[in-house]
Amino acid sequence: MGWTSCHAHHYDKHGNIDRKREMESGFCGGYDVLKSAMVGTTYYAAIRNPSGDIFAVVGLTSTNKKDWYNFNCKLMDETEGPYESRCPKSILDLLPPTDNEYANKWRQRCRDNLGKPTTVQRLNALPVGTEIEFEIAPGETKRYMKCPAGYQFKRPFWMNSERRYVPPKYIPSTFRVVTA
Repeated sequence: MGWTSCHAHHYDKHGNIDRKREMESGFCGGYDVLKSAMVGTTYYAAIRNPSGDIFAVVGLTSTNKKDWYNFNCKLMDETEGPYESRCPKSILDLLPPTDNEYANKWRQRCRDNLGKPTTVQRLNALPVGTEIEFEIAPGETKRYMKCPAGYQFKRPFWMNSERRYVPPKYIPSTFRVVTA
């Protein structure tokens, strides 16, 4: 269950790697992709294998423009119970019933997440000046504040108490609003 790296062959008009095409041409070759989607950097697909079985695959992707092996993927199927669980409904609806416990739990997590905003979306909805806090260890909390656009930032951004920028993707979903 490791990562695979290769040199990308598919790029968009801006020169960025087309992750979806890379996944379908290199990693899902030999299988019939019934439907696929990228949700952020995660690839989801309903796949039919040569024996006719239909199942879901999840591919974590990353890119690195500074390396010859500039496309990285970690591919797994639903029976491995992947952590990423934001698979679109249109893909889930193509999957036949299964007896696999891990696949059923993953499918249920995906269905539970349908329509729920992500942590980043929840953070973006908060007004400038909002302070949030979350526990990082028992009895130890971190506090961040949403600052107005400025400096090198074109949008509002989050800053910790040491006056350092914090990307929203590193803020856990367990945050609570202290002041709004």
